[in-house]
Amino acid sequence: MNTGGTINLKVGDVWKYGQTTKANRYSEKSLKAKGLEMIPLPPGGNQMEILIQEKYYIYGYFLLHGERPPGNPIFR
Repeated sequence: MNTGGTINLKVGDVWKYGQTTKANRYSEKSLKAKGLEMIPLPPGGNQMEILIQEKYYIYGYFLLHGERPPGNPIFR
């Protein structure tokens, strides 16, 4: 697992699953400069439901690929 530096992603690869309370946490300009796109998932409900949904995606990715997405260095 890459824990720092540069990682090459192919089109459609996931870099990170996560939640944010700031809709503008990552500017469109900074994402585009890195060749990334944020795809918001539908709201999951209350804070606990959102955390469960986040875990679902991270663990599901792990089960398919044998490692976490590069932007998720830990299981939360």
